[in-house]
Amino acid sequence: YNALLKAPAQDKEHLANKYAPSSQGIGNMSELLFGPKAAKWTRQGLYWYEKLAPYLAGEESEPEPERLEGVDITFTEYHPRPDFHIRQIQASVSTAKGDFDGVVLDVTHQPEIIGRPATLKFSGRDMRGMQSLLLTGRFDHVNPQQRVERLDLAIDAYKVSETDLTQAPGLRLRMDSALSDTRFNLSRINGKLDGDMNMHIRDIVYDNEAGSGEFQRVMVESFNEVKDFNIDARVTGTLGQPGLKISSDLDRRLNTQIQKAFDRRIKAYREDLNQRIEAATAKPIAEARQQVAALRQDIEGQLAEAETRLQQQQVALQNQIDAYQKQVDAEKRKAEQQVKDQLQKGAEDLLKQLGR
Repeated sequence: YNALLKAPAQDKEHLANKYAPSSQGIGNMSELLFGPKAAKWTRQGLYWYEKLAPYLAGEESEPEPERLEGVDITFTEYHPRPDFHIRQIQASVSTAKGDFDGVVLDVTHQPEIIGRPATLKFSGRDMRGMQSLLLTGRFDHVNPQQRVERLDLAIDAYKVSETDLTQAPGLRLRMDSALSDTRFNLSRINGKLDGDMNMHIRDIVYDNEAGSGEFQRVMVESFNEVKDFNIDARVTGTLGQPGLKISSDLDRRLNTQIQKAFDRRIKAYREDLNQRIEAATAKPIAEARQQVAALRQDIEGQLAEAETRLQQQQVALQNQIDAYQKQVDAEKRKAEQQVKDQLQKGAEDLLKQLGR
């Protein structure tokens, strides 16, 4: 009977653990969603970097063919000057996002002569679609054996609009609007790339839609709760063969929301399962309760009758004991009286003999 009462709860726990959804194994959503986009951005950035670097860093040009006549005599210069040197360029760049101004310093193909690297700095304020932009660069080829180039880019409050994260069948994940703050730095030391990027996506407004699948609905529900996340990228390799590694805390934040969504579903699942099990087991358990109650009542009645009979037997036995005790007491008094009478008679006989 006790096992019967415990069985529904045990079955409910077994079924809930076996069939309830789980948030494990979601995988690397960052690589899936942003890997192709980040690779495209990196290729574009490296393309323009490759175009820009030779002009600013004094890349060596193709050697001229050796002449077959004349003699070049090189005289010692006390104040050497490069063949080509632009000390300063003031520039204004117009883009679809607006204009930003900048300065480029020490452009030459002979930086070892002037002893200074080429540098640039461009900035924009209140541009369309962003709050600010700052680009700085340093192209140090003063020492031909240690060529160091570096670009740093900072963009604040860049407006992201209608960006599809995925268009899988039955699932649309789209950022209708958002703001991003980006920090990017890229160095090339003797031809080797070393770069990092961090992009903070915030103030997200989604336009997500799920089909009829439960997993799609969970994904949409979870994404709608993620209001900001970070994307990090690592650039290595060379310009010809760059390497890119993407990471993000979106996985952690998304998994947290997915777990909450699953927890809500598991709770509803358990409540529904509990109702179904109770509905299926209520009648058998009620019948068992009635049978056990009837059995208990019958046993209690039999126990009461046995208790009554036992009490009666105890009373009868006590009466018999009392009667026997009275009989024993009477026989004892009788025997004592007989002994007294004999002793008295013996004493009288003894006195009579003495009196003679």
